[in-house]
Amino acid sequence: MFGDAGILAGVGYLAAGWLAGALIASVLRRWRLAANLAGLATFWGLFLCVVLVTRVVAAYRSATEPAQKAVVLSVGVSEAMNIGALALIVVVVSTAVWLVARRRSSRAS
Repeated sequence: MFGDAGILAGVGYLAAGWLAGALIASVLRRWRLAANLAGLATFWGLFLCVVLVTRVVAAYRSATEPAQKAVVLSVGVSEAMNIGALALIVVVVSTAVWLVARRRSSRAS
């Protein structure tokens, strides 16, 4: 049912890697690179959150019996919370990095 959780977790870790790159670029004062990397991290973090919620809703709707719906819902919410927590942290931090980098790069131009 939720067999490809490893792929989704990999996307979350990839977004976290882009965020780390954006933070390093910010420390080095490479503001355009930091803004681009933070934008990528934000996009993939939000994409991951949308995919996780969509999967939970689709799995819930496909279940027919109430007991099966309860199991599907609990497994889906657990997976969405475990994988989605990293994605939401990445989205919040990378949005802040993106805003700072955009302001700094527009001042430098």
